[in-house]
Amino acid sequence: MVGFHRRGFEEYGARESRPYKVLPLIETVAFFVAIAALCVGAEYALQLRKAPQDGDKNYDHGHSRVFSNVWAIFYCGTAPVVTIILAIIDTPLYIRKTASPIWALVVATIMAAGWIPTAVMWFVCNYSPTLFTKYDSKLHHYPERCFQWTLQTENDEVKGVSSAITIAMVALGFAMIVIYLVYICFAAAAVHVWRYYSEESVPMIRKVSNQDSAVF
Repeated sequence: MVGFHRRGFEEYGARESRPYKVLPLIETVAFFVAIAALCVGAEYALQLRKAPQDGDKNYDHGHSRVFSNVWAIFYCGTAPVVTIILAIIDTPLYIRKTASPIWALVVATIMAAGWIPTAVMWFVCNYSPTLFTKYDSKLHHYPERCFQWTLQTENDEVKGVSSAITIAMVALGFAMIVIYLVYICFAAAAVHVWRYYSEESVPMIRKVSNQDSAVF
């Protein structure tokens, strides 16, 4: 009987709390933004595939780099696809109140940690592809750089790739970071409520247990 009352107090406190009720809404927003990011990323990859290469840059690099479908899928699709899958799984769990607040906090933290480098990579590879690379004075080139660097540019933009698509892709990436930071805040608040009710339920459990003993 004690175990039943304790579990009931904790679940009611955490999963009926306002922060927990917001989680499915956040997951829904993440789902639709991720779909938008996936669609924009697919169009971006198609345009990037047709973009003309800069022969001089490929020569300086030491070998020719060609467009790779595997690279494009990893670069444009990994984070959005994982987000969509998790949203499909987690949203019903939150609605039915069967997922733990701790699970929500772990998922939000991992996804934020995944989207931060993704969005930064999208920004850097489009607007400053040599930012995080070191110039090799012996070889007279950057040994590692984004694929976009090997393409022809016009007004500091990749030739043949829509600037609107590029801006939208980068913006959606940073939007996902904001969404998951908000997600972390509400998940942490739900965990706080869960811990509060877990601690506060101890004296209430004792009181209910004493009442049950008196009845029997």
